[in-house]
Amino acid sequence: MPVHLAIPALAVAALCSAAMMWSGVNNGSFSETAWSAAAFAIVAVLVGWHLNSRRWKDGDDDQLTAMRRNGQVTALVYAWGAVAMVAMYKLTGLYWQHGLQYAAGMLLFATIIFGWTRLSRPGGPMEAAPWPRRAAVLNVVHGSVAAIAVIIFLISGKLWASRPDWAANIVFLAGGFSISILCALAAITHSRLSARA
Repeated sequence: MPVHLAIPALAVAALCSAAMMWSGVNNGSFSETAWSAAAFAIVAVLVGWHLNSRRWKDGDDDQLTAMRRNGQVTALVYAWGAVAMVAMYKLTGLYWQHGLQYAAGMLLFATIIFGWTRLSRPGGPMEAAPWPRRAAVLNVVHGSVAAIAVIIFLISGKLWASRPDWAANIVFLAGGFSISILCALAAITHSRLSARA
């Protein structure tokens, strides 16, 4: 798939997944909701792999472009989480008092990350040092926090709790998994391109 089509394709997958998750919650089906989220998480990781692995092979040394692409994919994962939360908790009979709060938080993260990808374009105010290095460090911290959160979440057993936040827990797990993998891929790319520089 051409690079310029990967992000729009992921956006379409995010909307389809959110719609299927809405359907799953509407039907009261944990498995339908979970599989819809898992499918999106896998697609997001595959898109991330596609965008990064070609840089490992082709010898592309444009670190900032690679970081921006990874940021766009990560922002889409957060945006997917926000849309899915709104669809599940405002467009169905399922109610959880924190649903919109978490949706707003995810939307804020998506906006911040996407905003950085715009500000770091060629000629942008965050294109020059020290911003790219700071972004690389934040990526590692971000991915580490996401991975730790997923591990704690799995150990806690919250995923199987029959409370109104069951649908949100699916979003947290799928989103945390994909973000931790995407951050790891971005870190590998940054490391390899730095070694070539």
